[in-house]
Amino acid sequence: MSNYGSKLKNALGALLLLGFALGAWAVTITLDGGVNGSVTCTATSDIAVSATGDVTADVKAGTADCSLGGTTSAPTVQPGGDPGAGVWISGNNYVHDRATTLSELFVPRCVPSQYTNCRYAGGSSRFDTVKAGQVWAMRIPTAIAGFAATTYMFGVQRAETGETLTGFDYAISATVGDFNVTSACKGSGAGTLKVYGVGYYTPSQYSPSCPLTPGTRYYLNVRPQTGSAGATQCGSSATNACRYRIVLPSGFPYSQ
Repeated sequence: MSNYGSKLKNALGALLLLGFALGAWAVTITLDGGVNGSVTCTATSDIAVSATGDVTADVKAGTADCSLGGTTSAPTVQPGGDPGAGVWISGNNYVHDRATTLSELFVPRCVPSQYTNCRYAGGSSRFDTVKAGQVWAMRIPTAIAGFAATTYMFGVQRAETGETLTGFDYAISATVGDFNVTSACKGSGAGTLKVYGVGYYTPSQYSPSCPLTPGTRYYLNVRPQTGSAGATQCGSSATNACRYRIVLPSGFPYSQ
């Protein structure tokens, strides 16, 4: 068995089972109902659950404290990349779906699902604030057909009055967490991005717009604005909460 540390995020059906048998302490973590294996540890020093729900298991060669089950390699919570739906956590990237019944989505409190007053009722939400170092990425799955001969606007705006850390970097890319895109596909602070379907519309040279290839899944990547106070302070305390609001375009041809 090779040496590695496997950091297992509390996502995609991760299940923590605690058992006490014959006075022995043991923990088994199974992923996706056991499809992607499991880790069993018998020493408390080898497993930890953080305040944010992260589960860390330390598996080392030459020890009997932890062992793998069901796989020949370290199990992972994101096999094969983005599953295309739900909340997918990959490192510091938090990928989520758009709002399907409303014209705007409050991030992160209304992720993964909207409910009455989720904008304000943070105590009932899975996530409360964007944290420094994180990228939150909303899926934009484009349809193969259905684009109109016009542009569509995705907005990134402040979520609530009274918040001070309100600046964000935002970019549309086919890659999660990517901000190295053309200037027409990114912005900073707060604002809107104009997009269009390639082959359906030719934008004016005086009105830069972001080209989207029909049939491609894109992401609206958002992070605390580089160089701002939020880049280091977001989520560090209750008074440094960072949230934003995505304003969705009308009539956009999503594939799902």
